[in-house]
Amino acid sequence: MDGYLQELASLEQELKGGSETRQANPSVFAFDKAMTAAETVAYRTAFSDWVRNGPSERNQRDLHEYRANLSGEGTPTGGAYPGSTVGFFVPMSFWAEVVSASKSVGPFWDDDFCTVHMTPTGAPLPIPSDNDVSQVAAILNEAGQFSNQTLTINQNICGTYKFSTGLLVSNETVQDSAIDLDSYLAKRFGRRAQLGLLPYLTTGTGSGQPTGVLTGLTASLTAAGAGANDGLSAANTVGSDDIANLEYALDPAYRVNAKWMMHGNTLNALRRVKDKQGRPVFGSLNRPDPVLLSYPVTINNAMDQLQTSAGSPAVARVPVAFGDFSRFHVRVVHPILLRLTQRYADYQQTMYALHYRTDSVLINPATSVPPVVTLQTVY
Repeated sequence: MDGYLQELASLEQELKGGSETRQANPSVFAFDKAMTAAETVAYRTAFSDWVRNGPSERNQRDLHEYRANLSGEGTPTGGAYPGSTVGFFVPMSFWAEVVSASKSVGPFWDDDFCTVHMTPTGAPLPIPSDNDVSQVAAILNEAGQFSNQTLTINQNICGTYKFSTGLLVSNETVQDSAIDLDSYLAKRFGRRAQLGLLPYLTTGTGSGQPTGVLTGLTASLTAAGAGANDGLSAANTVGSDDIANLEYALDPAYRVNAKWMMHGNTLNALRRVKDKQGRPVFGSLNRPDPVLLSYPVTINNAMDQLQTSAGSPAVARVPVAFGDFSRFHVRVVHPILLRLTQRYADYQQTMYALHYRTDSVLINPATSVPPVVTLQTVY
């Protein structure tokens, strides 16, 4: 912690001009975890002051900022954004606020769902994996010669795709001490960021956008429907046989940490599946933390919903996924927060803008044994 303090204290500097830029950094995040409660309060107070009033000697001292060195970004001239000459690191609590303010918007930011990497730069991030599922040990005779069994190593590369959101705020709002402006911005930006990323992290093509967790997966099963349960349902429904078959389509190695993922309306449809006596088939879904065959159910409203009418020709959709989603890796570069005071000065407004870069990949070393399986309906 002393090293962080020395590094941060040696690089404090007063910001000048009408626009300020700040960027997050991993050592700042590590330092944040070591801060005492009193230091955290002082830091948040200083950040709130910076949001409302811009840079000052007092808030610069408490923010412990230091100049961004963007040589790691691969840019020869540096700078926090094109055309800039200086860059400053975002207050360390801001991105944590953004994430916590929007956990309900999709499952990808839940602590126990997928794997998230926070990186200081946008340089390609390689994630190695191996495919060794076809190799098995063999009996060896006494004094017999053992053979070499090859091991295939793959590189999964996460790049970055840039996203941004902005918000114009009146100067009266900025100056109003009754408004917790930093928390307000965090909630607004957090919701926008997560809603913007949700469809890409689910079904993004990987071309000019992140690769979704379902992209490239071939549907493991086609639903027969709930007709076997109630004797009436068509192919646009999901029945108990479909759910049981999908569970066993996933290799047992991945079932240990497996979860269901589906749209909220699909969950509601499963709740309403009844047997021929009118009793709910999936009673364990009727609870605040629904489970299906003893596995947790996660809601992702970017997934396909069940069709309500037949298509001509028939349409295939993927309303249910099941697997170990920790194999899905999301990479987020520490975001940049801008505070622009001069651009809209004649309107008596201040612009706040958040820029962040992200990419994602499902680590699927052996396509014959995928970590996630899907169920499709054809109707």
